[in-house]
Amino acid sequence: MDPTYLASLNNTYELELLNDRWQIILIVWYSSTAILSLISNILAIFILITSDRFMSEIWKYLVNLSVADILMAMFSIPFTYTSFMLGQWIFPTWLCPLIQSVQLCSVYVSVYTLAVIGFDRYFAIIHPFNHPIIYLKTHRLLIIIIIWITGVMFSFIQLIQTRAVPFRYRNQILYDCKELWGQNEGQYYTIFLFIITFGLPISILIFVYASIGLHLWRNKIPGNPEMIRDSAKWQQKIKIIKMLIMIVLIFVLCWLPIHIHSFIVWFHPIRFQTYLGYLLYVISFFICHWLAMAHSFLNPFIYGFMSENFKTNFHRLFCQTTTTTTSAAMKLRKKHKKQQTKRKCLLSSNTIERGVQQQQQPLPQLPPSQQARVDGNNIGGVLDNGRDNVVMDDIDLDHDHNDHHIAELDNPSTTTATTTNIMMITANESIISSSISSSYT
Repeated sequence: MDPTYLASLNNTYELELLNDRWQIILIVWYSSTAILSLISNILAIFILITSDRFMSEIWKYLVNLSVADILMAMFSIPFTYTSFMLGQWIFPTWLCPLIQSVQLCSVYVSVYTLAVIGFDRYFAIIHPFNHPIIYLKTHRLLIIIIIWITGVMFSFIQLIQTRAVPFRYRNQILYDCKELWGQNEGQYYTIFLFIITFGLPISILIFVYASIGLHLWRNKIPGNPEMIRDSAKWQQKIKIIKMLIMIVLIFVLCWLPIHIHSFIVWFHPIRFQTYLGYLLYVISFFICHWLAMAHSFLNPFIYGFMSENFKTNFHRLFCQTTTTTTSAAMKLRKKHKKQQTKRKCLLSSNTIERGVQQQQQPLPQLPPSQQARVDGNNIGGVLDNGRDNVVMDDIDLDHDHNDHHIAELDNPSTTTATTTNIMMITANESIISSSISSSYT
């Protein structure tokens, strides 16, 4: 991408066009960009791979996109801006072609991952029952591997054609990392690179998202029962589409300036042959290059702002400690409540049993008519007391506690004792059965 005029600069010019103050600003600015890109993309990958939806939808593609951005942050930001800031290649010469090829590969993987995401959404929404969408869903990993293989193949061009070329400057041998193209070859390669890494993918994305937008618009019929029933699902799809469109727009804004800059350099190099022209070239390059590098950290923020699932997984990840503590407290409260329920059940059973025992005790001798009346009142009072205890105990029970209570009633020993006592009160057996049955059903 660099022109061949750099090695033939007049020795009276300073290679370091920017003073120390501006160099410090650039170092801080680009270093912050690289660190932000690394942190945001690593965090995004961790959130995505721990998501429940990682094996579905487009999360594998988004992880692949973050990997490409990490490569860009590691191999493009520190090397490229340092070379342009100092006016020379200060790193080992063998790194020059390797860095250039990795840069091209990361850009290729990034943009074609976006294109595949567009196709995935296109078939999922417009042709949900066609074979291509089934193929895309079941072969996502294979598609990602193909993207990387083709990206590496294209990057071999940079690996072959890029070298650290020595040049003399004030009796010193310095190096310039550049592509070894003639003027015409460089122009053809610039056009080819623009078509492969920008023109073709963006054309694909414009087609698929325009088709999706038209499809959603035409199918949005007011009063359609099916659309009303599926409105939540459609709203979720629209949110995903908005997120992907935003990614595409950000990509255009970030990468189009650097391509325009490259066209100007290769098709009108005379504009930069003077000192002021070269100064303009360096300044404009830093602006365009930083926009391109900024793309490496913008994608995770787009996911965070526009993806509800991403935000949900983000909160789940960083609130895990709080959630664990809350869950433990809930389990402790549930256990305590079960113990309280058990005590209430035992108390209720003991109350009924004591009432029955009291009925079995001999009473003072009374006339036959009064004795029958007293016996009836005592039995009725005890039964009412026991029934009220059972019903009041049931008010605080949830479904799980009811099951626990029923299990206790099903205990053979408890059931035998209770049955014996109840059978002794034959006059009110139906009332007790009705009360227990209505309380636990």
